[in-house]
Amino acid sequence: MDRLTFIATLGGALLIAPRATIAQTAAKVWRIGFVGSSDIPGTYSDAFRTGLGALGFTIGLNVSTEYRWLSDRLSPTPDVVADFVRSNVDVIVAYGSPAVLSAKEATKSIPIVMVGARDPVEQGIIASLARPGGNITGISAATGPAIASKRLALIKEALPRASRVGHLWSSMFPGTKPHADEMLHAGGTLRMTVTSFDVRGPAELSRAFATMKREGVDVVSVEAALNAYRNSIIEIAAASRLPAFYGSSMFVEQGGLMSYSADWLEIFKKAGAYAGKILKGAKPSDLPVEQPTKFELVVNLKTAKALGLTIPPSFLLNADRVIE
Repeated sequence: MDRLTFIATLGGALLIAPRATIAQTAAKVWRIGFVGSSDIPGTYSDAFRTGLGALGFTIGLNVSTEYRWLSDRLSPTPDVVADFVRSNVDVIVAYGSPAVLSAKEATKSIPIVMVGARDPVEQGIIASLARPGGNITGISAATGPAIASKRLALIKEALPRASRVGHLWSSMFPGTKPHADEMLHAGGTLRMTVTSFDVRGPAELSRAFATMKREGVDVVSVEAALNAYRNSIIEIAAASRLPAFYGSSMFVEQGGLMSYSADWLEIFKKAGAYAGKILKGAKPSDLPVEQPTKFELVVNLKTAKALGLTIPPSFLLNADRVIE
């Protein structure tokens, strides 16, 4: 290569290199604001990343995330979402009914992906499952109150001698009363005595468990709505030596006895896919809301042994996951 050719080649390369650098630095980094009733275990965050990744988005590469939690608040708190609205994030992902309603009240323009909202049509979150309308789409939590009676039937199967059930729920959490009412109705059908405990704040947990012990409750049923208090509930249940059946597998993974619920890992994975579709240009109003199609029974044998319980082998065979 002669001197003139070398200089020409070098000059061209210098012109191309800055353009490539500019293109890299100018690549858009999408922003997702995540708001939840409580923090979530890492496995569920991983499931969300998987769903998002399937659409070509990687957190830390072309997507950044910010998190806000309602902590021990069970009612909608739009102020928690205010930062996302002010900074105009690209998508808000809201986990749990209070978080979804908080986001709904905070913005009518930023797309919202709901994760496990309870009965969203009945709560007025969306117009219909097929045509949600507005700026909200995603995945609902359950198909209706009937899941409460299914849990009670499973309690009777797992603990045949249990006849008195204490049901923990909260009137502060939107949409829980029909499920609590169904639990009381199912108790009569299954010839089990169900006592309802309306927990309106974390300070009431110890009192509720003390009352259950005093009244001879055999097993505790815990609504998923109380997920924000799951660490305290698991600890108090263990200290009270009361077996507890939960409405979310998150409790069981952290030491609760057993649960029956929609497959939350699948829900979070689908939520990631919804967020990815919206980042690619889809409108929430054009994306039908999904209902869970996969439910799972999860049993923690370590907790059963610690409580001195023997779970029937037939029950364990029907479990989708057994933690040992």
